[in-house]
Amino acid sequence: MLWEFEPGGKFVKEWGPHNYAASFAHSVRVDKNDNVWQVDEGSGMVVKYNPQGVPVEQFGRTLEAIDYLEDSLEKQGHGFENGARREALPATSENLRKKIHPDGNVGTFNRPTDVAWDSAGNVFVIDGYGNSRLVKIAPGGHWLKWVGTNGTGPDQFNIVHSVAVDRNDNVYAANRNNHRIQVYDDNLNFKKSITGMGAPWGLCIPKPDATGKQYIFSSDGTSGRLYKIDYDSGKVVGWAQTSLGRGEDDAGRLIHEIGCKDPNVVYLGSAILWNVTKVTIK
Repeated sequence: MLWEFEPGGKFVKEWGPHNYAASFAHSVRVDKNDNVWQVDEGSGMVVKYNPQGVPVEQFGRTLEAIDYLEDSLEKQGHGFENGARREALPATSENLRKKIHPDGNVGTFNRPTDVAWDSAGNVFVIDGYGNSRLVKIAPGGHWLKWVGTNGTGPDQFNIVHSVAVDRNDNVYAANRNNHRIQVYDDNLNFKKSITGMGAPWGLCIPKPDATGKQYIFSSDGTSGRLYKIDYDSGKVVGWAQTSLGRGEDDAGRLIHEIGCKDPNVVYLGSAILWNVTKVTIK
């Protein structure tokens, strides 16, 4: 579900009821034109709504019933390819997606987690749980490039979970389980890694402050901390404890995603408390 609330917290409406992509929501983002983007991990889809709440674009697709039927028939010995029986695979979402797009799942996602945009309107999607990659898509939906496999190298991720783009169109990918943020240029060429912020679950870059300075905010869902990082040096300049840390479940999944447009206001989305917290920085 995608819900709209007034600034004071009053519920307004549900967006896209009975949406084909309403399976397992992961994040929601608003672009510079006030279009709202829904990232649905369960269906493998990203949906763009205009400011009036009308869906206008979608990226990726969920599996159809025929995909599961095909796999079931193979397990019963009825699947053939080039005259030979194909080996049956377990009926998992990941295996089925690989069978649909064996060339790297072009056009489909496997449990995507986040979305961001550069100044030209290109779309950057974190295809994070199943594919461990960062995808660049042109306005209108043409896939341009992607980078990432599972691992610890410069172009590898271990649960890449969030993405943000700065004023110079550099792309920041939160490599959660590798405890680092990987920075790429606009064409997804690796530039550097930022460390020192624990396990980056959520990531956002607000507009510059009154002095023209820009910062990066990163949340560690493991510790419940919110970090503020200097844009130029990549060094942590401060942090705040946002959870009580009373137990593994509380600390481990408290801050799942964050959002910020104003440099002094950060919104924290909790996956276990089922709420959104507004944090004002003074």
